[in-house]
Amino acid sequence: MGYRKIPVLIQPMSYEDAVVKMVDTNLHREHISFSEKAFAYRMKNEAMNYAQSTPSVSQAQRIKKLSKTGELTKKHMEDILSEIKKGEYTLNSEYLQN
Repeated sequence: MGYRKIPVLIQPMSYEDAVVKMVDTNLHREHISFSEKAFAYRMKNEAMNYAQSTPSVSQAQRIKKLSKTGELTKKHMEDILSEIKKGEYTLNSEYLQN
């Protein structure tokens, strides 16, 4: 090939937006297996769900406190945002099985 320069377009975006963009771009390939397509849709779904999570007031306060003290990590964020908020309900998969 011998390319010395490659044209690029740099767009600032969040990690989740980048995953969605990457998946959408890759799904247009001609030869993509069903397993690749399924994995890509899973990645896109997870990225979209993570991006749409809105913290409650108490969650936001804890995130702010950890941020101010410099102790905030991705793990802390995931733990705090994955907590069940007051008034939310989840189904346990055990109850869905026969």
